[in-house]
Amino acid sequence: MTSAGASHPYESSADTDIDAVHACMSPAARGAAWFVVGASLLEAIVFYGLAQTVSKRFRSFHLMAYVTMLIPAVSYLSLVCGWGLTVYGAPDGKRCFFTGRWLGLIVLLPLLVATLGLLVGAATFDFTIISIASALAMTCGLLGGIEEGNNRWILFALAALFILPVLRQLWNRFYAFDADVEAGEYAGLVATKANLLASTLAIYVAAHILFWILCQGANVMRSSAEIFTLAIIDFIFISAANIILLQNRESLEKMSEYSARGMGWMRSGGSSGEYASFGERQTAALHGTH
Repeated sequence: MTSAGASHPYESSADTDIDAVHACMSPAARGAAWFVVGASLLEAIVFYGLAQTVSKRFRSFHLMAYVTMLIPAVSYLSLVCGWGLTVYGAPDGKRCFFTGRWLGLIVLLPLLVATLGLLVGAATFDFTIISIASALAMTCGLLGGIEEGNNRWILFALAALFILPVLRQLWNRFYAFDADVEAGEYAGLVATKANLLASTLAIYVAAHILFWILCQGANVMRSSAEIFTLAIIDFIFISAANIILLQNRESLEKMSEYSARGMGWMRSGGSSGEYASFGERQTAALHGTH
């Protein structure tokens, strides 16, 4: 992908065996990666166990937490095993890029964004579009990391264009706390949780922008330091997001009930177990019923 006349110092290599992994990662970085694999799997098991303790109608958020903890486990397992590793030669030593971790982000970030959308009762179309934008931003980050020429900055600019609406929606929590939602108990149970989750995700996204500039863009941080630091950031922020999400079972039940009434893709409230179509919800809204 190197552009003509590019002055990027790296030359790609096909050396992707375990020796290359050891050359790219210090013992501390490998230890941090293995810690993320083990701890993320343990948390995923805990979240899945918690999902079995609640009604099937209220398991969506627990299962979302379960899946989002499995993603870093798989990503960092691929990292320590050298799957998807690209090694670049540089005058001051080797530079490594692990595509497996970024492939995980392409899946992880949209799931976290969609979780916030469900949490605040945002319109399905709104958080779907923003989730797609976040996936495209991470895809551009991945391609920019593989790119050896100055075109990587073009890909970074494209990633920034995709991530800007994501950050704006995180900042405003999808504008979902309108008068209808804020009336009643829902806002009291959910507003603080939504603010904490949105702030956590915004900081997490901003951290990845900064580290892309430092590592893939400017190459001022060595691979081992990058892997060690991002492993800690990934585990802390993903765990924090899920803990924030799952605290207070009462609020989870209120969110699930609200989502069912507002979007109709989850089981609707009440004991009938029926699913409401869009037309039925509109009719109910006109008559002032749920």
